[in-house]
Amino acid sequence: MKIKRELTTFGFGKKDFTAGSKEALKFVAGQLKANAQLTVVISGHADAQEEELGATKDEFKDMGMVRAKYAERYFMAQGIDPSRITIKSMGAEQSSKEIADVDEDELKSAKNRRVEFSLD
Repeated sequence: MKIKRELTTFGFGKKDFTAGSKEALKFVAGQLKANAQLTVVISGHADAQEEELGATKDEFKDMGMVRAKYAERYFMAQGIDPSRITIKSMGAEQSSKEIADVDEDELKSAKNRRVEFSLD
């Protein structure tokens, strides 16, 4: 069973999940609780501007990892064993597959500020 869910609801320079994102977190946590064999890989992403600012401003440093760790803490608080969780930062390397050519630049950036979950 492989499930991939993407969250695109981070504000610029933010790590906190929005209400809509929390529903996706609850869904993933529920899947992990229901099947003790499942593991999750949490991939945190940033947009290009956050990545650039991270070179000089600590509050923007490695936003992808900051977001992945935030999600990891959520799952651990839900009772998920840390050995079932892998986190990684993708930075701004991979653009979201949700980006359309007609999207405005700000919407493209917003779609890149995300966390992806892969359950396996």
